[in-house]
Amino acid sequence: MTTVCIHQPDFIPYLGFFHRLLETDVFVILDDAQFIKDGWHHRDQIKSTAGKAWITLPINRDDWFKNINEVRLVQPQEWKAKHLNLLKENYRKSPHFGEVFRQIEGIYAKNHERLIDINLDFLNFLFACFDLHPKPLLSSMMGVPGKSTDRLVQMVSQLCADRYLTGTGSRAYLDESKFAERGIQVVWQNFNPPAYQQLHGDFIPHLSSLDALFNLGPQGARKLLES
Repeated sequence: MTTVCIHQPDFIPYLGFFHRLLETDVFVILDDAQFIKDGWHHRDQIKSTAGKAWITLPINRDDWFKNINEVRLVQPQEWKAKHLNLLKENYRKSPHFGEVFRQIEGIYAKNHERLIDINLDFLNFLFACFDLHPKPLLSSMMGVPGKSTDRLVQMVSQLCADRYLTGTGSRAYLDESKFAERGIQVVWQNFNPPAYQQLHGDFIPHLSSLDALFNLGPQGARKLLES
């Protein structure tokens, strides 16, 4: 069986994003989907001394209604120093701060012009941390037209796959019958984030996976995915 997962390239996403890739052979990165200003494409949450805190990539306002791979980051990039200071301020006492922060600094040291560029760099970094090896493909390179379920079905069919793995967030719009017509099984992800030791008080779920990396290290975070 060949399993395909299709998802937008979110910014430093939570553990559930990577959990589905444990069972994925091909990961289609939906880079030509429309950017969602109030979504997760350019932001996520970390844990601070006051609870949750947003870490947000500043986007060129003229690009709010473009596709993800067309969205540009605000220049000049003084915001990168602010991101690093935010992470340092809230995670410098975490057990794995040194090893993780050095690699994050390396990503921010690059001159990213587009949202997709920094997001893919972070995704590749996190794939390596979690020892995940899905075959990645950009949807913009596949030449598959259409919208919503119809396009997803065509992508999975083009890859000669027989299983489509998706999250519960797509239940509102996904038409399983269209997959069944092509002989494709839809598999729904079931991920309940396990609690782990965090800084700054009681456990808060659904944070950026950077939180688990700082607190548990790559091996510990991988075990969370497997649990």
